[in-house]
Amino acid sequence: MAKLTKHSSVNRVILAGKIVNAPSIIKEHSNKFYHFLLQTTENINSGKGPILHNELHVVNYSLENPLLKHMDLRPGLLLYIQGSLRTNTIIDVDDTRHYRTIILATNIEIITI
Repeated sequence: MAKLTKHSSVNRVILAGKIVNAPSIIKEHSNKFYHFLLQTTENINSGKGPILHNELHVVNYSLENPLLKHMDLRPGLLLYIQGSLRTNTIIDVDDTRHYRTIILATNIEIITI
């Protein structure tokens, strides 16, 4: 079994949700990605009963990924996604740091019901 070193971590994301917007192509450094929002929904138990909680996630996947490059993703499709988290730091004009976390998808499957 592999041992985690001081600088290593486990970073795996598994999500199921619906596509909110049509994927667009973005460029980061020299790489191109498809980019879309995924909405996940869960029931959270509160003192007043269950509450339906929706959350939006930014998802990117490489145009070079042979498993994903020919997928026809459209708003409303239910997806199962595996990937990892990436957090980018953005410094605004006031030198305030903002953090943006995205999911870098390595596998996407369309869920049919």
